[in-house]
Amino acid sequence: MRTLILCLLITSLFQGCTSFPTQGVQGERRVALVIGNFDYSKEAQEDKPLKDWINAPSVKKDVEDMTNTLRSLGFHVLQVKNADKKQMEVALQAFKALLKKEANTFVQANNTETEDKTTEKENTLVALFYYAGHGLTSGNETYLVPIGMKTENLSKEEYLKENAFTRTKVYEVYNDEALKSIKKRINFVILDACRTDLQIPPNNNEHNDNDGNVSLGVEREIADSEEKKPATSGSNPGKEIPPYTFLGYATAKYSSATAFKDEQKNSVYTEKLLYFISKPGLFVFELFDKVGKAVVEERRENSPDKPTQKPHFSSNEMSEVNFVFRPEAVNQTPRW
Repeated sequence: MRTLILCLLITSLFQGCTSFPTQGVQGERRVALVIGNFDYSKEAQEDKPLKDWINAPSVKKDVEDMTNTLRSLGFHVLQVKNADKKQMEVALQAFKALLKKEANTFVQANNTETEDKTTEKENTLVALFYYAGHGLTSGNETYLVPIGMKTENLSKEEYLKENAFTRTKVYEVYNDEALKSIKKRINFVILDACRTDLQIPPNNNEHNDNDGNVSLGVEREIADSEEKKPATSGSNPGKEIPPYTFLGYATAKYSSATAFKDEQKNSVYTEKLLYFISKPGLFVFELFDKVGKAVVEERRENSPDKPTQKPHFSSNEMSEVNFVFRPEAVNQTPRW
């Protein structure tokens, strides 16, 4: 019965989806889940869910443009917009199921004796989770805010643990034993969301500036006892990050990421990411380093009186991974 219910939920969530091959370039299978939450007043309730003033219309463009770009790079993309917690969880399970299906295909291929000795060497499973919307930080956890959460409870960590969607849930998918059986795999977690502290601004104007930027929570300095790393010039090993996983943040810990009230604009981070991810021949660390520097430069030019947004990235066992989203001289076609 649980399987039937899950299948019905997945069918409802991904209406109009068609199955296409997930092979992006030779020997790679590329799968992505793209989630964008921007209409936080969609389901107004008596108990005051998130209000119009923290809607993030630019996320709508972010999620559409990211989906189209990833498809052009050979990814099979599952896309979800304005999802509550249950819908985000169902989407993640669909993502996991697709990855496990590809993993099983790889195992079968590698167990089959063929004359082609390059089969095992070439098979690489690439998984990418992208989220754009509101986010908050507490300790080492990042909370992604679903549609329908209560504003007055967002400063309570227990409420967030029960009702928000966490970065850890994505890690659990990447740590699945079936996926670990793949010898060559690359995982991405890309979060275009604030990482502000668990507090709610006392009035709308405090986090909704004249530029139309929107954020939730409050910024604060990283304590001396906490890890301080250059936001745009390197990576730091993350003990809790799954193996062969790259984690990209739109901003540093306890800081805001810029989204806009204008639905015709991309957020600053996603705009730069879309630009560089489409450039041929850029390896992962080089790509995200360029993204970070471009974000910092734009924010300093356009909003010199605002706190600088400094993208951050971390990774685990990625130092020897030579992956590029768009290889040179490779004609990649959309797979969706």
